[in-house]
Amino acid sequence: MIDGNQRFVNFAAVFAGAALLSVEGGAIALHPASLTEDGFGNLLVSVGIGAGASIAAILGVSRGTVASQTAMRVGAFAGFLLGIFECANITFEYSPLGSQSLRAVVGGGSLAMLALTHATAGSIGYERTAHLRMALWSALWCALITAMLLCTFGFSYDLAFMAHRITITHADFLRSGMQDPAAFVVRNTLASAVLHLSSLPILAVIFGGIGGIVSASLQPRRRSLAALVGVGGVLQFIVSVALMRYALSLPRSERPPYILPAMILGGIAMTYAYPVISKLIRGPGVGPGENKRPSTAVSTNRSLGTT
Repeated sequence: MIDGNQRFVNFAAVFAGAALLSVEGGAIALHPASLTEDGFGNLLVSVGIGAGASIAAILGVSRGTVASQTAMRVGAFAGFLLGIFECANITFEYSPLGSQSLRAVVGGGSLAMLALTHATAGSIGYERTAHLRMALWSALWCALITAMLLCTFGFSYDLAFMAHRITITHADFLRSGMQDPAAFVVRNTLASAVLHLSSLPILAVIFGGIGGIVSASLQPRRRSLAALVGVGGVLQFIVSVALMRYALSLPRSERPPYILPAMILGGIAMTYAYPVISKLIRGPGVGPGENKRPSTAVSTNRSLGTT
């Protein structure tokens, strides 16, 4: 029998997938020229990932283990929160508000939030199941839900504010050789959707895996080690910010060698946050109900005659 928590996972994935396919289909129906060149291939990839995630959620909830269902629930909830944040970030990016420096800060904050949320999902997934592979599963579901919501918002924004989007992409449109500026906008969003749907799961596995490993490493240790790791993470994040600021002060052509290391340092630093805070709050040992293998819990319940 599917309980309320399991229904949430089903709802999250099916809703996100259906919403993406609906607005994507609507945008393409209004601007069919968007399927020229690589547009049709991008459509197939985005439809496949969206539909596949929904089907996987249904099968995972109905046939998965207690541990995998727990991990999916953690990831889906985190994905909804991160998706809302990233949609707000896109709204600011498309708006005329703020200076170039502020936009750079907001963009950096968006990347930091991606790392933080995926690592947190991975850490919580490990804490609640005691399996590192469930850390990856939680982070992966976080990424899929986030990506589908983000892409849904992108197509919705195109439909609602097409004139504004045409203005933003006008220079690129002139270089594209296309005749319909609205179709160019939709084709660009299709390409962006595929990029997000394919890259976010990869980043999630990386950051979620690190978050799970840090949680597993800190749990049997003393609080003092967690505090030391936390201090190191703060210093690492400060270095990444300083490096990014230095890169932004350089001509654009000279920035790449500094920006990538800054992003890597900052992203890894964010993965320490939840495991360190969790360890400092809970102290030595394991909190009630944490790190118990679900199979053990189920076996115990059955031996007591409960379900």
